Amino acid sequence: MELLRYIPVSAMRWFLWRRATLLVLCVLTVVVLGIFQTNLKTDREKLNREINILHTARLDEGARAGRGVDGVLHADLRRLQSLVLVDGKKSRIHRSSYSDDRQPSSGNTNQTLEDGDTFQNRLRKVNNEERLIKEPYVDKIADEKERGKSHYLDDDININKTSHERYNAEEKESQLLMDELYKLLSKLEKEGIDKVDLEKELISDDGEKEDEQNPFDPLHYPQRINVEKIVKTFVKNGDLPSNPINEWKYTPIIDPSSKCENSKNGVFLLFIVKTKPDNFLKRKTIRKTWADEKRFPNIRTVFSIGIPRDSSTIKKIKLESLKYKDVLLMDYMDTYHNLTLKTTSGINWAVARCAVAEFVVSVDDDMYVATDFLLQHLKDMPQAEAERLYHGHLYHDTSPVRHGEKDEWHSKWIVTKEEYPFDTYPDYIFGGFIIMSMRTVLEMSLAIPYTKPINMEDVYLGIVASRLGIVATNTDLVDFYITYSNTEKFKTLIASHYYTSTQMLKKAWECHLSIVGNDVEKSVFCSYLKKELEQLKKKVNEILDWIDLSNNAL
Repeated sequence: MELLRYIPVSAMRWFLWRRATLLVLCVLTVVVLGIFQTNLKTDREKLNREINILHTARLDEGARAGRGVDGVLHADLRRLQSLVLVDGKKSRIHRSSYSDDRQPSSGNTNQTLEDGDTFQNRLRKVNNEERLIKEPYVDKIADEKERGKSHYLDDDININKTSHERYNAEEKESQLLMDELYKLLSKLEKEGIDKVDLEKELISDDGEKEDEQNPFDPLHYPQRINVEKIVKTFVKNGDLPSNPINEWKYTPIIDPSSKCENSKNGVFLLFIVKTKPDNFLKRKTIRKTWADEKRFPNIRTVFSIGIPRDSSTIKKIKLESLKYKDVLLMDYMDTYHNLTLKTTSGINWAVARCAVAEFVVSVDDDMYVATDFLLQHLKDMPQAEAERLYHGHLYHDTSPVRHGEKDEWHSKWIVTKEEYPFDTYPDYIFGGFIIMSMRTVLEMSLAIPYTKPINMEDVYLGIVASRLGIVATNTDLVDFYITYSNTEKFKTLIASHYYTSTQMLKKAWECHLSIVGNDVEKSVFCSYLKKELEQLKKKVNEILDWIDLSNNAL
């Protein structure tokens, strides 16, 4: 404060005036910036409205100029999606990917096709409703212009005029498109093509179809026909529809036709073993183990084989058939992708040659089977469950393997959208061991000709069962993977997979017999083998330790 005494008065006044001036300038700057920002925001909103108007007009012109396949306007196709309504909901038409292969039955056409006149009337009605909706909209825009609600009156009037002309032009083009659609539907009706499928395909949105899940639908799997009704009709009067989609064209080269004849004890269980042509040793081992008809006199076993690539193998198969009389050799090539044919041939043979059997098991030749446990399992099953039995290791909520998915090991299970359009599989039983009642086998044999085949035989039987209304049921007594004989689970297991060598199968069967017969000496080599080896290793280690101590002492 004392220093202020020595500052001149004039200097002090100049300093205060300068500070006041700077303060006023700051306030004025803030006010000007606020006004400028408000004007800028208003101009930006106006500019955005102009851009939107111009952008909308260009989009409409571009949409009207864009044409699709065969000159059909994309805009008209989009409008067509909103025209076909059923009870206020969009009616989706899904054209089957197998329309070229479909052979619809004349006896069931009325059940699957929608009436053409009704569909056409719906189109005309909705078309008129859309016209009534458009005209008030145009009048509303004109009224707004008269009341001065539009900020750009001249532009709005031009747009209104353009919109009106566009609606009239669209109306004419839409009517032409509807007329063409009527003609197409009438032609389809004469040719017997399923118009419901075509309708769904036309109206459906491609982008929406990609995003939506497309679960399996037994009613839409080709051939689109009610297979449950086929079975009931056949039982009633013996009639079957003509033109099946999956007509059976194969015949046996070797047919063990007398396998189920003259059975004193009856046939309780029939094994249909899917086997490779050159697996002679495996078949011999199976005959002596779990398919031993002397040990189990109420079972029968047939080995299903396709044509091998080597002619010398056919000669050996013929000799094998003469000796055992249990080989079914069919006239298709024996390949992995023909497993569906092999499974189907077994079902057809069971119906034709061994219908006296109460149960049928479709089984691979690399399976271990505890036949006595299986027989008891079936005898203990309630009659209601056993009547339409489709039983085993259940696969639930699975999806197809598409191209580019999984790894090389899964490549044999790849299925395209054209082969199978759905995104999920129905419930199905592991194909290595499928337990069925004879009634289930009979119904499947009737439904298979009207069900489009796919390469995976277990999934295919699941599709057939689903279409028949047969429910797949699970059992933990069947292992789709290998269960070793030194485990506790093996003692009660009915079947296990991946017994690839005859030695493994023989040892597993001996272990099973020792467990069933309480043979302690033999059981040491199966269920107690691990424990015995651990004890033996411990004793050996003790001996080695004693030898080391002795050497050190010497």
